[in-house]
Amino acid sequence: MRKKIERTGMGIIRFMDVSLAVILMPFALALFVLLLLPQLACFGAVFYKNERIGRNGLAFRYVKLKSMRDVSQAGGGRAHLETWRIPAWGRFIRKTHLDELPELFFILAGRESFVGPRPLLPDHAALVDSPERRALKPGWTGFSQIFLKTRGILPSRIQRRLDRKLGRELCPSLYIQLLCATFCAYRRRPASPGPTVLAYRESIQARQGEKNE
Repeated sequence: MRKKIERTGMGIIRFMDVSLAVILMPFALALFVLLLLPQLACFGAVFYKNERIGRNGLAFRYVKLKSMRDVSQAGGGRAHLETWRIPAWGRFIRKTHLDELPELFFILAGRESFVGPRPLLPDHAALVDSPERRALKPGWTGFSQIFLKTRGILPSRIQRRLDRKLGRELCPSLYIQLLCATFCAYRRRPASPGPTVLAYRESIQARQGEKNE
């Protein structure tokens, strides 16, 4: 009976995913057309592509609008450690989350969900892996994404704990609550980075400067 209830709940979540994606798709396509020229002018390319880990630990091709310049991956390609790679246009589309428009196609295809664990690079995914995380599709938002937005940093141990909590508790009502909480979090002023992140950024910038000399 419990498994039947869980399957019903996931079916309802899938229905909400598809319905919301279909509603947003015309607006997303119109915005995408408007963003083409600025993307090409700033980066010479439109998309950023790499490999992320999805449901059941399987890798998939992840696509976003490009928002960072291509230079050395000294910080592992993580934006919060390499902010000097993000020009003004990149900061704009990241702040407004326009860089996430391509994820609507993945949601429609059933590869992602609006609510789920963050889609991570293989090395990072291995640090936070758990059965609860592997059971879910990667998501646009969730406990981890909201924590990162409001705190400015997300340690791996906390992300693993939050992903396990999401895997145990995800249901249609929590799905709606997390979407609402996400929009509230986006309206807040972004959290300032802590001293650990600032020190790490400085060390990476110093190493990058030494390589360029």
